Amino acid sequence: MDEVNDFYVTLPSNSSLGYFPKNTQASFRTKLSRPIILTGAWEVGLSEIFVPRTWFNIGNHNNKYSITYEETKIVEKDYVEYDIRVKIDEGTTDEDVIDNINQSIEEKCGHFVLFALDHRNINVHTAPNYELHLTAAGAPRLLTMLNLPREDRIIKTSESFVFRKPSKTNKDNVLKIIARNLKRHFIIRTTRFNHKYTDMDNLHHELFQHINFNLMQTGIGGAADFVFDFKEDKVEITVQKNVELEFRLLYAPIFMRMLSMTKDVVLTGKTLHVLQKVDRPPLNEYFCVSITDKPTIPEKVKKTEHL
Repeated sequence: MDEVNDFYVTLPSNSSLGYFPKNTQASFRTKLSRPIILTGAWEVGLSEIFVPRTWFNIGNHNNKYSITYEETKIVEKDYVEYDIRVKIDEGTTDEDVIDNINQSIEEKCGHFVLFALDHRNINVHTAPNYELHLTAAGAPRLLTMLNLPREDRIIKTSESFVFRKPSKTNKDNVLKIIARNLKRHFIIRTTRFNHKYTDMDNLHHELFQHINFNLMQTGIGGAADFVFDFKEDKVEITVQKNVELEFRLLYAPIFMRMLSMTKDVVLTGKTLHVLQKVDRPPLNEYFCVSITDKPTIPEKVKKTEHL
């Protein structure tokens, strides 16, 4: 303990029970990890006593509590609006103005609307389900840049405009981008058979295999699933969320009769169909699959759990 003027030693009451099994909180001895050799005169004092204890003052009648927290969820919307501010500062080159616009759009909603300079023209590219809204009050400089009159304008498809140098201003221009639902349609053949097919005993089994394969080959495998139960002679059709199957007697009369359908119908969710025998395969018949792509946004939701 050379050159040590003072020090503290913490002596827990339960650290040496292997050596001193009769220790209690009120009377105990502690074995140190190594000896402390003290030379000369030392003063010893007690600086702190900590007495751990549990008080049973909270009973079953008053020990309810809750936790509130925020959770981020991805929410589907029928449409989403983005307000985007663009500043055209003094001394900014035309290329930098376009870059600033594109960067502001990208930060808000991604690469779904894009401005591109092409010599004397400026091209505005929009994704199929996106709209660009420019108002005379909110975006006068941007209307000027597109050589458009000071009138509200909606751009729904990609267009090319004569570029006009915008005047610089410290005031923000505000453009609005709206993302809407995009509905995609697919035509699915009911079978890959030709007119020579005669194995009517295996028609149901092979037919639904063909349909599932055709869905996959079209690039929408999993959007719907046809599961054939050969014991019950039934088929279960499972249609995923935001997907519709449209059957019309005009386009699939034999196939619909096989599914016990007597009129035009749109299927969603899960349905079970009793199969009927037919005298010939449904050659050249088809149905329509519609898939709705909805814009999504992250939303913070407060949740409370009662414990």
